[in-house]
Amino acid sequence: MTWDGYTDGTLHERKVLERFEPSENVKQLVITGYGGTTFSGWLVKSSFSNMVKLTLSGCKNCISLPPMGQLPSVEELQIEGFDIVEAVSSEFYGSDPSMEKPFKSLKILKFEGMRNWQEWKTDVGGAYPHLAELRIRHCPKLTNGLPSHLPCCCGFIFKNVRSLWFQFQRLPCSPKSKYLRAMKVV
Repeated sequence: MTWDGYTDGTLHERKVLERFEPSENVKQLVITGYGGTTFSGWLVKSSFSNMVKLTLSGCKNCISLPPMGQLPSVEELQIEGFDIVEAVSSEFYGSDPSMEKPFKSLKILKFEGMRNWQEWKTDVGGAYPHLAELRIRHCPKLTNGLPSHLPCCCGFIFKNVRSLWFQFQRLPCSPKSKYLRAMKVV
């Protein structure tokens, strides 16, 4: 789903998105240029049991990320160009993260071009149990918050987020993650 950048208003954008609910059998979903401030509720329905890849790009008016943590099968999540978002908080993990491990199937997580993102609140226990790769690029204001427990993560790429390097060095390494296959700080 792609918007051309022209917006009649954020409420109108949300109504349009609500009408385009895809089939529950969708395996990949890309939303680009969405002009609303919040996402439609269908995006985070746990009934998307076949969705393995989700990309949200250029959603410059969104004030927060949708609660995607309870999507059961998503293995790759890419979020880029959310210019207004300043914090990624507990709502990102889902409605009741204590019920089930958030992002239980996620293997690759990419954040890019979030120029005002300052804080990542990662205090949700058990999140990212299978995360193998974390990429954070062009998020110059991000100074707080890497998940403290990433048991399977063996690839990290940080670009234009130098302040995270010190947090990265303090991450406890599990037997699986102490042999990092890729780490790049630019």
